[in-house]
Amino acid sequence: MNVKDQFDLTGRVAVITGGAGLLGVKHAEAVAEMGGSPVLADVDAARAKAAAAAITARYGVPATGQKVDITKTASVKKISRSIAAPLWSGGHSY
Repeated sequence: MNVKDQFDLTGRVAVITGGAGLLGVKHAEAVAEMGGSPVLADVDAARAKAAAAAITARYGVPATGQKVDITKTASVKKISRSIAAPLWSGGHSY
């Protein structure tokens, strides 16, 4: 069994806080390389969306960038709802 088989993330979604930062982008790339769909969550929505677009182009998986302030409960709840609603109907697993 190879690494891809052992860590296959096809059909799974990973939310990465600090997703627009260097480590966040690298984590999102690793998720995408293994077939997962990364959600780059960051206070800098523009950078998160740009990084997500680059990941989608490079790895061919759906990736999104969304604004979130993880120090604010309302912000976390909002992003949770916005991520979960469309994905539940799309057959992704968590």
